[in-house]
Amino acid sequence: MKFQHLNIDVYGCECPLEDPRFLSEVMISSVERVGAKIVNSLSHQFVPHGLTMVLVLAESHLLITTWPEYKYANVDIFLCNSIMSTEKVWATLERSLCPVEAKINVINHTIPVPHIYRDAQ
Repeated sequence: MKFQHLNIDVYGCECPLEDPRFLSEVMISSVERVGAKIVNSLSHQFVPHGLTMVLVLAESHLLITTWPEYKYANVDIFLCNSIMSTEKVWATLERSLCPVEAKINVINHTIPVPHIYRDAQ
């Protein structure tokens, strides 16, 4: 089984990166777009700047950490459901974060199917 994991450095964001309500709404709408189920959420506001928010999903997670003073955020999207698209989640987030630049790191995870181990022995 293969799953795609995106880790994205987001620069020049023209949105309220310090606003937990804004980020929460954006994050929720992005995972709802692909049908992911939210099982928990957590956020922490840093002083004097910054915010980390995570949505724990039945399918894994969506995490955003912000540095509003630099207009920078890091976004981590991992969905353990091959039918759900990490790219669609990112597309929704990107429209709301309004970055000047985004550097996308794609991580492909492969989970071996159990019969592979039986055949190798």
